[in-house]
Amino acid sequence: MAIKGSGTGIRIHAKGYPRYSRRGPLRDKLVHRAVMAAMCRESCYYPLGEDGLPPGFDVHHVDFDKRHWCGSNLLLMERVLHYHADYDRRNYNRGKGGHFEDTDDGPPDWVTGETA
Repeated sequence: MAIKGSGTGIRIHAKGYPRYSRRGPLRDKLVHRAVMAAMCRESCYYPLGEDGLPPGFDVHHVDFDKRHWCGSNLLLMERVLHYHADYDRRNYNRGKGGHFEDTDDGPPDWVTGETA
């Protein structure tokens, strides 16, 4: 039997996101959103909402792993862009293509120094 208070205080949300479960100001908050809110308090150009994030913005996991909430893996994105980026990835994974063509033309000319 576990000792009361000896757990991590983090449970998995219904959609697979970790959330805080211990008593306190972070209880029931999604961990990745709380981490991004702390980062936004330190340096964010936009005004912050009640949850500590700018209104109209979402937190994107760069590696698409919901359980990886390290600050270097999180990206603050406008909700519309976040929706389209995830929509495109989900359709691509289902073999339906996406909004963006997957081309492998190599690096652009300005990178290689070649001229047309």
